[in-house]
Amino acid sequence: MRFLLVLLNLCLVASCSSSSTTKNNFTCALGDCQNGSGRIVYANGGSYEGELQNSKAHGQGTAFYSNGDILEGQWENSYLIDGTYYYANGDQYTGTFEKTSGVDFIYGEYIWSSGQIYIGNWKGVKRHGLGVESWTDGSVYLGEHHKDQRDGPGIMFYPDGTQVGGFWENNYINTPIDNFTFENLLASLEEQPSQKMINLIEKKISIVDLKKHFSNNHSITKNITINTNPNIQKETYSPTINLYNNEYEVTSDVLTLRGFVEDESDIVVFVINGKEFQLSDDYSFETQIYVPIGESQVTITAVDEWENIKTETIKITRSYDKNNYLKAANEGLNPTVILSKKNKNRYALIFGVNRYETLTNLPFAENDANFFYDYAVNTLGIPQENIVRVVNPELKDMYIATNQIQKMINEQSDLFVYYAGHGLNYQSDNRLLASDFDVSVIQQTSLLQSEFMNMISKANPNKVALIFDTCFSGVNREGKQLVEARFISIAQSQINIPNNFSIISSSGDLEWSRDHPDLQHGLFTYHFLKGLEKEADANNDKQITLNELFSYTQKNVQQDSNFQQNPEISLNSDYLLVDWN
Repeated sequence: MRFLLVLLNLCLVASCSSSSTTKNNFTCALGDCQNGSGRIVYANGGSYEGELQNSKAHGQGTAFYSNGDILEGQWENSYLIDGTYYYANGDQYTGTFEKTSGVDFIYGEYIWSSGQIYIGNWKGVKRHGLGVESWTDGSVYLGEHHKDQRDGPGIMFYPDGTQVGGFWENNYINTPIDNFTFENLLASLEEQPSQKMINLIEKKISIVDLKKHFSNNHSITKNITINTNPNIQKETYSPTINLYNNEYEVTSDVLTLRGFVEDESDIVVFVINGKEFQLSDDYSFETQIYVPIGESQVTITAVDEWENIKTETIKITRSYDKNNYLKAANEGLNPTVILSKKNKNRYALIFGVNRYETLTNLPFAENDANFFYDYAVNTLGIPQENIVRVVNPELKDMYIATNQIQKMINEQSDLFVYYAGHGLNYQSDNRLLASDFDVSVIQQTSLLQSEFMNMISKANPNKVALIFDTCFSGVNREGKQLVEARFISIAQSQINIPNNFSIISSSGDLEWSRDHPDLQHGLFTYHFLKGLEKEADANNDKQITLNELFSYTQKNVQQDSNFQQNPEISLNSDYLLVDWN
C-alpha cells in the first residue's frame, strides 16, 4: 500500500506566511497569495492553487507536488482536512484527514491502481475499524480491521457465491461461525457504526463490484444508482450497442459516431473512450471524435441498472489525400538558409507534447518543437544558452521551465514562446495541456494561458511573441468529450493581452489544425518555418517582420487546407525578425 509519505504541508504553505518570494522560496504566480485566492509556485516544482490565509492553504484549493501527487479539497491552516489525494502511481484516497497532522486518514475510500478498494474507518494510515474491502477477482470482505489486517468480526464473500463469517485474526478466519449474518456482525462490534456506514454496507456487492470495473475512471461512478430492490427480478442480459459499422475507413480527421443502445432495463453508465457520455431519452447517441492518421480504435461501454456490462470496439483507419496539400514532399525545411548573428537579448521557451496519458497523441508535435529550436538558433539568432526546450513535459515541468526563463529575461529581452500540443477552452479560459493532463480534473492539470502570460510579464520583457500550434480537446464544461478540435480565438475581448505581447495561433474558433504527413510536421508550423527561409519577404527588402511572416503563413495554410484552417494573430506591434542585408 502506498500512503501519505509526503507531509501534506509540503512547506507548501505551512511555513510560508511572509510574502517575500526569496525568503520563502515561492512565487505568487496569480491572484492574491496573502489573503484571498491565488496560485503559489515553489522552487522545488510544487504549487498550490486556491484560497489562502496568511499565505497558507485555507479553504478550497489544490496542491501539486513535484513528484506528481495531487491533493484537492478543503484546507485548514495548511492541512488538508477533507478531500482527495491523487497519487502519481494511480492510487487514490477520498475522505477526511486529521486536522492536526494532515497525514492521517479518518474515514474514506482508498482505491489502488490494481483495482483493490477499501471503504471505511482508518487510524493513522492503516485500515482500522469497520470497513468494506474488495479485490479484482470479485471477493468482498465486510468487517473489522486492526492495524491494516482483517481482525475481529467479519464476513468474506467469494466470487462463486459462498461466504465465510465469524471472527478473524491477522487476515485469516480464526473462529468460523455458521450462518454468521450482517446483524451478527453489528451485534459483535464494540462501537456501533454510523448510519452512513450501515447504508454503504447494505449495498456492498453492487457498489463495490461496479467500482471494480471502472476503477481507472472512478469519476463516472459517483452518482450512479444501482437497482437493489429485492422485489424486482434481476435482469441478466447485457446491453446491445448498435452501430452503423464496427470498422471505418475515413480521410477526414473528424468522425461522426452514431448509434443506439438496447436493453430490458435502464442504462446507468455509458462510456466512449473512457469518458462518460449522456445518452438521449431514446438511448441514442451522436458525437464527433478526432481521428489521427493511421489505425486507431474507439471503445464503447454500456452498463445497465443490474450491472450487466457490454463493450464494443470500433476500428478506424484514416488515410489522407496528398492532393489536399499543395507543397510537395521534396520541399522540406532547411533551418540553415539564413544564418543570423547571435543576439544576446533574444530568448526562447519551447514546448512540444507528443504523448498524452489520457488524450490522443500528436504525431508531429515533438518534431515541430525540435525544428523550431533549430530555426531559433540559426535564423532568429538566439544563443543556445538563452533557450529552454522541454519535450513531453508534465505540468510541473512546464512551471519549472517557465520559472527558469522568467529568471533569465529582463526589460531588454525579446522572448519567443512556441507551444505544440493539445489545448482547450474551459470555462472561458484558454488552457495548455501537458502530458499528464486528466480530463476529470481539468483545472488542476492544465496551465492557464492568462496565468502563463502573467508569469512572463512579471519579468517585464521588452517584447514577447507567443506561437501556438495547438489542438483543442473539445471537452465541455462537464468534462465530457465532444470533439478533438483546435485552438480558440485570441481576440482581445476574450483574453487580456499585455501591450508588449503578440499572439499567433494555428487556427480559428472550433477549427482543427491539420498535419502535413508527407513532411512530418503540423501544417501551420511547416509554413511558419518555411517563411523564415526568405519566403515571407513580401517586399524583397531582405528583411522579414512578424507581420510579414504571419501573412505568408496564413495564406499558405488557408490554401493547403482549402480554407478549413485559418490562423489568427493579435499583433500589438510589428517588429523585425530577420535581416540578411
